[in-house]
Amino acid sequence: MKSNSSRSLFFALVIFLVGSYSHGEMGLPSLKDNMSSMGTLVNGIAKGMNDVTTYSKSVASAEDIRKLLEVIVTQVPDSIEAMNKSKQASELLIFQGLITQVEGLDIQLAGALENGDKVMVTGVLNDMLALKKKGHDRFKL
Repeated sequence: MKSNSSRSLFFALVIFLVGSYSHGEMGLPSLKDNMSSMGTLVNGIAKGMNDVTTYSKSVASAEDIRKLLEVIVTQVPDSIEAMNKSKQASELLIFQGLITQVEGLDIQLAGALENGDKVMVTGVLNDMLALKKKGHDRFKL
């Protein structure tokens, strides 16, 4: 795992390099597209959370979420790009912190699914939903 200082430096560089180019303009899925894909995966897991027999299939979805999060953490929300340059770095760190929290929850979710722990699956999905709301409220995603 990268240190916080090297991660901060990396993401400051990302802001600089992104400039006027969004991921969508470079032919990569946009943050909105990646968030939508993650939402679809989470919703699929949530739909099957009352049927423990679906949990083994849902583990793959949790792994797909983790792969999306690895990309999402490198993306810059439009609302941050539109901010005064003096605020961008600190707001990006807050965004990345929220995504890192979701990554931790996703790891917990995969473990709960593997163990067939319905109570834990429900709790983690609720925590993920709360973080989603927090991020969407702050960054207008």
